[in-house]
Amino acid sequence: TPAINLPVSPDYTLGPGDNLILYIWNIPGTALYDSATLAVDRAGSAFVSRVGSVPLQGLTLAQAQEVLRTRLARYYSGFELRLALGELRAIGVYVVGEVARPGTYTISPFSTVLDALFAAGGATKMGTLRAVRVMRNGGTLAEVDLYDFMLRGERAIGPPLRGGDTIFIPPIGPVAAITGEVKRPAIYEIRPGTSVGALLAMAGGPLPNAQLDRLQVERLRGPAEKRSWTCPSVPRA
Repeated sequence: TPAINLPVSPDYTLGPGDNLILYIWNIPGTALYDSATLAVDRAGSAFVSRVGSVPLQGLTLAQAQEVLRTRLARYYSGFELRLALGELRAIGVYVVGEVARPGTYTISPFSTVLDALFAAGGATKMGTLRAVRVMRNGGTLAEVDLYDFMLRGERAIGPPLRGGDTIFIPPIGPVAAITGEVKRPAIYEIRPGTSVGALLAMAGGPLPNAQLDRLQVERLRGPAEKRSWTCPSVPRA
C-alpha cells in the first residue's frame, strides 16, 4: 500500500474529498495567528469565511494558494498566508483485462499503476507485463512496461493516476524461456527484435561456469516442427 503521509508537492491537483489547512498570520487588528480547515466538496469548491465558496477543483496546491490570497486581499492587507494539505481524498480506478480480480478499486491519489495492479491481485499468467495500458477519457494515455520495475527497480512507472482511469491488461505477448547456467532462469515476455544477448541480460547474465560458445537456441515453428542450432559466442554481461 502506498504511503499516505508523504510530502505533497505544490503541483498536486486538488479534487473533491481533499481537506486543506489555511494558515493566516500578520492580520492587522486580529490575533497574530489563525488557521481554518477547508474541505473541497463534491462541487469542487471550498467555503472560506468572509470570502464564500471558492472553486478549487483542478487547481494545483500552489495555484489554490494564490487564488485564496487574491480573494482574501479584498478584505485584509499586509497578511501572510500558507495553504497545506490535511487528509487526502481517495480515487476510484478500474482494473480490467487479464487480472486476478478485475473491478473497481479505491486507492490513494499517490498510487501508481503497480499499486492498482497489486490491489487487483496482479496479472494472470495470460496477461502482459510489458504493455499495460492506462486509459483516460476514452483513449490510451500511456503504455507501461513493468519490466522496468521488476528488472531495474524503477519505481516511478506510468503517469499519476486520476479518478476514473482504467488500467487494462491485454493478453501476453511473445515469450522465450532461458535455462541452464544463468542467474535467473525463467520464461520472459519479449518485444519484437529482442536478441539472444538481451534475453541473457534479462536473466541476470551467465554464471561464471557458463560456456557461452556452446549456447543453444531452440525454436518452435509449429506443432510438428522444431529447429535447434548453436549460437556464436555471446559476450558476458
